[in-house]
Amino acid sequence: MSLLDTQESELDTDPSTSDASEVYLPQYLPLEIVGYDREFFQTFRVTKKVYSYIVGRFERSMHFKYRESAKCVLLGLNYLGHQTTTYSGLAKRFNVSAATASQIVDDFTGFLGELFYQFIKWPTGSRRQSNIRKFRKRHNIPNVIGCMSACYIRFTPSKITDEISQYRDVKNCCYASLLQAICDTDLIFFYVLGGCPLESSTEANSQVNLTDPLRKYAREWCNGVSVLGDESYPLRPWLLTPYKQMAGDDYHSKVSYNEVHSCATSYIKSAFRLLIGRFQRLKLIRRKDMQSVRTIVHACCVLHNISRSMENGLPMEFMTSDDEISLYNGNNNNCNHGVAGINGNDMEISPDAYEAELLREAVANNLYKIKQNSS
Repeated sequence: MSLLDTQESELDTDPSTSDASEVYLPQYLPLEIVGYDREFFQTFRVTKKVYSYIVGRFERSMHFKYRESAKCVLLGLNYLGHQTTTYSGLAKRFNVSAATASQIVDDFTGFLGELFYQFIKWPTGSRRQSNIRKFRKRHNIPNVIGCMSACYIRFTPSKITDEISQYRDVKNCCYASLLQAICDTDLIFFYVLGGCPLESSTEANSQVNLTDPLRKYAREWCNGVSVLGDESYPLRPWLLTPYKQMAGDDYHSKVSYNEVHSCATSYIKSAFRLLIGRFQRLKLIRRKDMQSVRTIVHACCVLHNISRSMENGLPMEFMTSDDEISLYNGNNNNCNHGVAGINGNDMEISPDAYEAELLREAVANNLYKIKQNSS
């Protein structure tokens, strides 16, 4: 039997209907957490080392207003780690009201949101050089610092608004947003945008789309190096994508490039699988609005990075299977939408397209030479 039973099938209930008389947490900490470490790991999705670090940071944050920090952190971790955990279930397990459980979750995810720019930031200095060395050593691709993709995060809104309607996935009859992210070879995210809409109906809307930071600043951030992106993205001098048209005299170099590119971009898929497999709340988020959905996504990404940085090679047992994540692909028929800034037509109007094509061609030719010399 696990430390906390998480097999409830009910949806998150409205905490306003629960007893809200409890205004603080009593002194309480499950004695079981001092026991079997693996069971703790499976229940709360982090090691005790990570848990202790988070408790210390939470106690010093503006969101800590309770008597027992450890209890708040355990409750928040259990909520994020299990898709079916409900506020009423948390209330029973932690001896609080459902309203208090809901407030703790909000405070805990808000606290993690404050850590976002500390733990998810573009690599510079020695970290940047380390990323470049790892990609070159493993894949013979020069001057690459990370790989990029996007996956669907499905959610159930309590009220349909004009904003929410942008997230309607007609084909799959659900609501979903896109999580766009870039990671390194250690599966640590250094760029995350959660809550991206599935479509942007006008060019005016695209100007405020959450893809704006990459459009405006990515080339400056990269500063002579590149990110590898899948076929959903446009080719840019800072963003190398696979070839779509393979015909021509350089067919063999294109094939070699695409093979290496596919292998080198597998890290972001693995990062998504680990993120969603560990923090299963991301499989289906039940929240009232997009801001709270985005907060949950970013909180899980922060926890992912903290864990990857501190766990030192623990087995990735929570990595979910391929069929449990849905990567965005602007060229397939899995979705009836386009995403502002990541579609094939975008490349046609890019002033950087020619420069990007020359760079990709140089990389492809070099990879083909390496393949020939090694055969």
